Amino acid sequence: MRLPEPISQTGYFWLPGKKRRKLPGTLSVDQYASSRIELQGAFDGMATDPGEIEAAIHGVLQDGKWVTATHCYLATTNYRLPGIHRTSFRPDRVFIGALQGERQLSKCTRVDFAVDGLDAWLNLRGISAEADVVDSKMVGATVRYRIPESPSYPIKDRFRLSIKFESKIPVGASLTEATITQTAFFSLTSDAPKPLAEFLKAVHQINTFLCFTIDEIVTLTMLRIVQTQDAKKTGGSPRTRMVDVVYQSLPHSDRQPRVEHHRLMLPYFEISTYLGDMISKWFGMHADLRSAINLYIGATTGRHAYVETRFLFLIQALETFHRRTSDATEMDPELFSTIRDKLLHVCPADKQSWLKSRLEYANELSLRKRLKALIGKFVHLLGDKKTVDDFVQHVISTRNYLTHYDKKSLHSSVSGEALLRLAIRIEGLMTVLLLDRLGFSVAAIEKLNKGDSKLKHKLEGMF
Repeated sequence: MRLPEPISQTGYFWLPGKKRRKLPGTLSVDQYASSRIELQGAFDGMATDPGEIEAAIHGVLQDGKWVTATHCYLATTNYRLPGIHRTSFRPDRVFIGALQGERQLSKCTRVDFAVDGLDAWLNLRGISAEADVVDSKMVGATVRYRIPESPSYPIKDRFRLSIKFESKIPVGASLTEATITQTAFFSLTSDAPKPLAEFLKAVHQINTFLCFTIDEIVTLTMLRIVQTQDAKKTGGSPRTRMVDVVYQSLPHSDRQPRVEHHRLMLPYFEISTYLGDMISKWFGMHADLRSAINLYIGATTGRHAYVETRFLFLIQALETFHRRTSDATEMDPELFSTIRDKLLHVCPADKQSWLKSRLEYANELSLRKRLKALIGKFVHLLGDKKTVDDFVQHVISTRNYLTHYDKKSLHSSVSGEALLRLAIRIEGLMTVLLLDRLGFSVAAIEKLNKGDSKLKHKLEGMF
């Protein structure tokens, strides 16, 4: 999570159920959602040794907001004689706006969230401006604002994802300056109450989906639980309570991404009519291909000090992808089992353990066969036969050299700029495979591969 600005507020804090014993302290949260509570004193019966954990700490901040910090790790405890005893905790999550317990967290029906670059990805603008021109001179201007429609999509696990907007509009009779701002966010709802953990899992998967479509590591910038309090409890009409959730989420990049509409992999307008279906498929892919997707996203962060690391991440992503989507083997499993048993039968007893370990994965496909199977129907996107053959050979030789330092592979391996171009092309192939799993036809992928598109740049190894 990346916050717009750090948080630092003083307040009073106490352990759940022990409100009479309050301690003054400070809640600090940096830009990357790393939280700390520093207390003046120590609670009776609380954790005393660094590394111990308090399940929760409650508090009220100087602006009047309630706060709950959960899974609080005792970082430091300092006794000073004379002086003030100080203790410092690092919470796993901080809830600002309510005193939360397990019972409340198990009754979520709505969570709002936003990520880096969401407005650029959506490109749904409600602001328009028109100049009033007389005799080639501008004599005025008209600015109009209409909140865009909020599309809504049913997605897997009985969630519904809506796109909503927050706006700030100037109001006053004597304005000398007027600024209108519009900010988009997602609202994830469920008809039936679900544990917060289920909402956070869905938010994480939607976040990784946006990393894929934007082709940048975009991080959560806001997440809040929206609770509607019963009219009976409030003594009047139902009230809506916003509870901000602050935690160190993944995926994360310290670098602020540059998200520009013309540089997107898959902008919203291209998939707006079936966004819900695509996200539902992405949820299903996460169940089967989570490690391959994480490796792919990890390789695209741009934070690797060495191109070799990026290359190896992507190769592992391709191999994992194929293992999870294909049960192909070198030979029929029954035939292989027969051959293995015969080999073990004639093997000296003291070498059988060694031979078993060597034969355990002997029926697995080679990297060359995996690559050719993955390229399959997309071979024309990578070039002619010689180009594809060279691509496959360079991938295999470079992987073998970097992984095993195989001297025989050195002459056909690549390094430097050539290795970077090779890694980018592998990234392009992985992108195509994910698009295919999301339901894009070959024709639709070909359409994305035209002109000055991001996909075309990847498949051609451009950077």
